[in-house]
Amino acid sequence: MWELLWTALNDSHRLADDNNGRANPPRNWHMRLNPIHIRGLRVLAVAAGLMLPSHSILAQGSIFGEVHRSDLSVPPDGGIMFLGFINNVDREIRVQSCIGAGYDGGHWYDDFQNFVGEAPGMAYHYYFFDLERSERFLLNKTIPTNSFQREDVTLATASFPRPPAALRARRIDPITVRLDWVTEAGTTWHVYRRDGNSNGSFFRIDNPAGDRTDRGETSPSYLDRTVDTMKSYAYIVVAETGAGNYSPASDPAFISLTPCCLGLVGDINGTGGDEPSIGDISLLLDHLFISITPPQCLREADVNQSGGLYPTFQDISIIDVTILIDHLFIDFVPLRRCEDAGQ
Repeated sequence: MWELLWTALNDSHRLADDNNGRANPPRNWHMRLNPIHIRGLRVLAVAAGLMLPSHSILAQGSIFGEVHRSDLSVPPDGGIMFLGFINNVDREIRVQSCIGAGYDGGHWYDDFQNFVGEAPGMAYHYYFFDLERSERFLLNKTIPTNSFQREDVTLATASFPRPPAALRARRIDPITVRLDWVTEAGTTWHVYRRDGNSNGSFFRIDNPAGDRTDRGETSPSYLDRTVDTMKSYAYIVVAETGAGNYSPASDPAFISLTPCCLGLVGDINGTGGDEPSIGDISLLLDHLFISITPPQCLREADVNQSGGLYPTFQDISIIDVTILIDHLFIDFVPLRRCEDAGQ
């Protein structure tokens, strides 16, 4: 399906190429297609949307293209990471895992309209990384007036820092989240955050204006004192060298600050009952080994209360599963109460 859609879009570009030699289709490019072309595109767009609900390849303002390594081979799915920002500031960045963005089947895509305040004529930067081959590409142009903008990418060998690793977010008091990570020497770090229930852009918090002359944090930790105690958050970190080379973004770290644990621990599925069930065990196993979907309430999921009052995702482990199984089916050991955490 993806290849059919890609072919249809390429056909539209060839039609546009015939129109005064322009490399990209004008806003009325679809008027040059006959009814069969138009109907086919509509069917393909709907089908692609059903199959890939997070993709927005056909949204107005989309940018997309093919990706090749320096030897012209195609990186495998999952083999390309990218980050992008507009207007020469990294106040807001988008990465390949944001909704409407991605890399799939040798093609990358995003949508300018996913940026806050985007407008034609603004500069944009996209950095593409192939960690396996140590190859990179910088796409630096201006937002066009076209509905679709094709930009193919050919990577080249380059030196750039690796993404920060082992990013951890933990609450150290009611209004402060501490971030820690592991990284290589000779770099500084930009710190970004988004709401935990969002799949959209990340926003820089160590310098909210996104001033790129500010190279960020000089030690691999950060205290976020701007949190809302009724929200959850996702964080990422990007490294930068003294020469201005960026790394790919780290894997995200998640944290929930919302009070949610009442009575006994173990209510993973949020039914409100004090007695856990096999459904709670299933959800915990799903979080740990299958979909990695975050539990709704970390304090409920941290059955052994290893994280105290402010557990993180790293505190949830197979030990919590075994305690629930033991409570329900083996020794029937009573569970601890939420208010016992930290005691």
